[in-house]
Amino acid sequence: MKLKKRKNILFVRHFGVISNLGDKLISKATEEYLQEFCQGESVNYRTASFIPYTQFGKSNLVNLIKGFFFGIRQAFKADRIVVIGGNLVIPNNTKFSLCFFYYFILAKVFSVKFSTFGLGVSDSKGKRTWRNKLYQKALAGSDYIGVRDEHSVQALDKILTQREASENVHLSHDCAFLFRKKYFSNTGLNGATAVIPINYFSATCNENVISLSESEYIDFHIKLLTELKGNDLNPFLLCTDNGDVAFAEEINKSLNLKIYSPQEVDTLFQQLDSVDVIAARMHGIIASLLSGNYVLGLNWQHKVKSLSEKECLSFSCVDFDEENITRLIDELMSPHRGRITEENIEQLSDELNEELSKLIHL
Repeated sequence: MKLKKRKNILFVRHFGVISNLGDKLISKATEEYLQEFCQGESVNYRTASFIPYTQFGKSNLVNLIKGFFFGIRQAFKADRIVVIGGNLVIPNNTKFSLCFFYYFILAKVFSVKFSTFGLGVSDSKGKRTWRNKLYQKALAGSDYIGVRDEHSVQALDKILTQREASENVHLSHDCAFLFRKKYFSNTGLNGATAVIPINYFSATCNENVISLSESEYIDFHIKLLTELKGNDLNPFLLCTDNGDVAFAEEINKSLNLKIYSPQEVDTLFQQLDSVDVIAARMHGIIASLLSGNYVLGLNWQHKVKSLSEKECLSFSCVDFDEENITRLIDELMSPHRGRITEENIEQLSDELNEELSKLIHL
C-alpha cells in the first residue's frame, strides 16, 4: 500500500556518538530497517539524537547548542516526530525527562504529530516529581504510544491517567528485533558460557527489584562464576556497557577469567557465537536471543522479567539469590533444555514491523 503523499518523519533515539553498546544495537537495527523500509514507501525519514549534544560528541556547551539547533532543523517541515526504541521513559532521570519534553515541545511549535514506538518505561521511584509531570504532559499529547513490553504498559499507569493510557497505548517489542535473522546462527556450541553482568549502581538506580546489599551482590557473582568454572562450563565475562567493566574486574579478581568489552555491534555478535549465556543487561539478553543462543536471565529490573515472559521467548529468569545458582547450573547442563528458533525471531520481527508500519502510515 503506497502513501497518497510523501511524508516527512523525524525519528529520535540514541543516534550520533553513542558509548552504550545496547543503544548502538537498537540504533543499528532501526537505521537499517528504516533505510530498507522507506525505499519502497513514499516516506522521507530523518534522525536526531535523543540527547541532543551526542549528535556531535561529548557533553559541552558548544555541542549542547549545536544539538539544540540541529533538533530544531530536523523537526522543521516534519509531519511527525517519533521517539523510538530504548528505555527512555525513566521518571527519576532528569536528563531523559528534559530531552523527551524537548522533542514534544518541538512538535507543538511546528504543529506536527508526536508519537513513541518501542519504548521501555521504568517504574516511578518514590513520590511523583516534576519529571513525572514532564513525561505525563508529553505522553498525554502523543497520538500513538508504542511500548516494548507488558511491564512498560503497567508502568505507564503511574504516569498517565487511565483514560489517557487506554486510548493510545500499543504493545509491541524491542526495536533490536528489527534485525530479524541477520545474526541468527545454528552452529554448534563451543562449551563456553558468557556471563553478561550489570554493575550494582545501574541495577538499583531505577526500580526496587534487588534486595541484596552491594557486598552481597558482588558475592553472588563470585559464587556464580566459581560454580560455572567448577562445573567445566568455561565462563567468561562479556560487558555490553562500559560502566560494567570495573564491576567485572572486581568480581574476577580471584578467578582470572577472560573479560571482553566489545565496542561495536558486529564484534558483540562474534563474541556471542556458539555460547550459552547468563545475562542481566537487557540488550545483552536480546543480542543473545538474536544469535539463537540458550539464555538465562538475571532479574535486576521488571523489564527483564517481562521480556522473559513473551510467548515467543519464554527463557528462564531468576532473582539474584544464592539458592538460584544451583538452578542456573542445572539448567545449563540439562539435556532437555529448549532454545529460541528462527521462527520465534521471525514472529517477533513481523509483529514489530506491522506495528511500526501502522504508525508510519497514520
